[in-house]
Amino acid sequence: MDLLRTLLLAVLSCALLAVQNVKAENVLYHSLKYPEGRGPFPVMIVLHTAGGYLLSIDEIPRYLELGYAVAVPDYFTRFGLSSENRYQAFKERRTDIESALLEFVDYLKEQENIDSSRIYSVGMSAGGFYAAFLACQKAVAAGVAHYGVWAYPGYSDQKKKYPAQYFDDECNPFLALHGKKDKIQKIKNAKRAFDYIKKTKNPFEFYVYPKGGHRWERNWDRGAEYIAEDALKRTHEFVQSAGQ
Repeated sequence: MDLLRTLLLAVLSCALLAVQNVKAENVLYHSLKYPEGRGPFPVMIVLHTAGGYLLSIDEIPRYLELGYAVAVPDYFTRFGLSSENRYQAFKERRTDIESALLEFVDYLKEQENIDSSRIYSVGMSAGGFYAAFLACQKAVAAGVAHYGVWAYPGYSDQKKKYPAQYFDDECNPFLALHGKKDKIQKIKNAKRAFDYIKKTKNPFEFYVYPKGGHRWERNWDRGAEYIAEDALKRTHEFVQSAGQ
């Protein structure tokens, strides 16, 4: 009987491992790095711009130094998206990306060295759109958008004006950081979204950089070199306060 029980447990263990491996194979392609020391660690999910996954890899060391495990999922390639057809990410492919990101968060929660109660998201440009989604699904404890997408071609024709209308639900804390001189996501469109969100009475905050443009961490030669470091500091302080 003991031998039979041992064999059954062994078979069950192998089956569970197989299920986990299948799930890992189906999850979005990603990078997952851990800081030095012993976990479990809080996690920062970095959501890339419409330029793609590779352009956000340089965010990893910035958050590692702050003590986060850093996860960067590629939520474009699976769905045939690139900078050329990026607007599909907010329309035709929106629900596909939403489902894939929720599955990705579930995957992270299963990892041994991750503190599942302290998972956060920060999104750059297009990634800010989906950072809002994750916060309003309460999939993450808090979210932040850096120069996020708040409007796009065809936005006014949409029945639901996402990402602002993600906040119709009860959301976890969210911070939007935006540049007054952003020529891609103009401040007038961002503020229109912010005004709408404030009426939902969600824990939402925003800050506007007077000299900020788009992709400020890559435009230090334009006289706004302090913005990237300040945005990192504000992001860290915001999610830490929200997670307490």
